[in-house]
Amino acid sequence: MKKQGFILVVLLAVLVGCCRKTEQAQSEYSTINWTDSTTAKYRYDKNVNQLILVQYTGGSEAIVRLFVKSYQDTMPVWTEKLMCDGLVGQKGISANRREGSMKTPIGDFGMITAFGIKPNPGTQLPYIDIDENIYGCDDEWYNQIIDIREHPHQCTGEHMIDYSPHYNYGFFFDFNKEQVRGLGCSIFFHCMGPNPYTGSCIAVSEENMVTILQNIDMSARIIINYL
Repeated sequence: MKKQGFILVVLLAVLVGCCRKTEQAQSEYSTINWTDSTTAKYRYDKNVNQLILVQYTGGSEAIVRLFVKSYQDTMPVWTEKLMCDGLVGQKGISANRREGSMKTPIGDFGMITAFGIKPNPGTQLPYIDIDENIYGCDDEWYNQIIDIREHPHQCTGEHMIDYSPHYNYGFFFDFNKEQVRGLGCSIFFHCMGPNPYTGSCIAVSEENMVTILQNIDMSARIIINYL
């Protein structure tokens, strides 16, 4: 009887261990809600290999999730590489934001370029090394990152090197890609600063920003919406 009891205890321990590993795996590799039309269209899209979901939770807070696609045989498998806290505009998010609204735009966007005051951390996106010549322009070259040596003028936009740690790393996505004046410019995905909100951008910790950059390329989509 003692031997049987010992074997039973061992079996129970193994089962508990397996259950814990299963639960850990499930929490580590979550799935996407493919019933949501904003994400469903990308499930089998051969031209999209990463999805960044910015899920607004209220105030100026959001959950940021990064999914990367691989293939098992011929079927796409989406793996969650990161889930972390994020910040959005001081006044939340909006589908109809305007210049100065302090709101992050709702929508589905593509990549333009990565950038950083610090050196390229290993992203496959085009990378702009920020120095004293780089501006987020809001005048003649509205909603573009420019090198003032290539476009000489007295730029009134953001002198990007002045914004550390915010622009230590980041990327520019194609909100207002038509460059319509007044709709909004220089809305980036960047590192967190001291404030618990952004102007209209999206921010995560520098560590998480590096992880995102290292896992995305020009095929990535960023989807900003309510949780």
